Amino acid sequence: MNRTLVILGALVLAASGCASSEFNRHFDSGRYDEALDVFESDSGMEADDQALYRAALLHTLPDGPTYDPARAVSLLEHLLLSRPESSHRGEAALLLDLLNGIEETRADAARRQVELEREVARLSEEAGRLEEELAWLHTRLERQEEDREALYQVIFRMTADLQQRYDEFAALQDELERLKAIDLRSLRGGSLRPDALSGPTLSPAPGATDSASVRPRILIDR
Repeated sequence: MNRTLVILGALVLAASGCASSEFNRHFDSGRYDEALDVFESDSGMEADDQALYRAALLHTLPDGPTYDPARAVSLLEHLLLSRPESSHRGEAALLLDLLNGIEETRADAARRQVELEREVARLSEEAGRLEEELAWLHTRLERQEEDREALYQVIFRMTADLQQRYDEFAALQDELERLKAIDLRSLRGGSLRPDALSGPTLSPAPGATDSASVRPRILIDR
């Protein structure tokens, strides 16, 4: 862009010179608005190739109030078609190429801007979706943490209940073993039940001569 401005400035300076018409006097004095007013008010000036070229130049100044690249292109094309023998033909063709290049660059920039805006909108939408998903995941993690804590409490209570049942079972086993040991000691020590002593008296066997030699048989209820 800086190179283009330099070229445009050089072309404007090259177009300056001595001229007797009112348009040219305004142009040479830097009163560009007044020069264009004169040019636009007199259609006959389009037959003057120098006036055509200068008017086109005034419409190419980017920072000026007369900037109108479309109008400049129209004047330059008219100059090249209607005055092929003009001494400004070379400069007009160069300026027309510059304007077309600027217009193409501007169009590309506009398209690129539209693409970037669409991309920004898409990324913004995607960022919003990701934020919602992140919030959902955060909520889910919080709920999972609450569920995990509740599960830990259940496991803790079940473990405590299981330990209590185990302790009760162990105590019952100990009690059973103690009772079994008591029964075994009772049997091995010869303890008799009272009803075993009240049984019938056995008579001597036939043919026995001494009743004292008969030993009684004791039935023990096992």
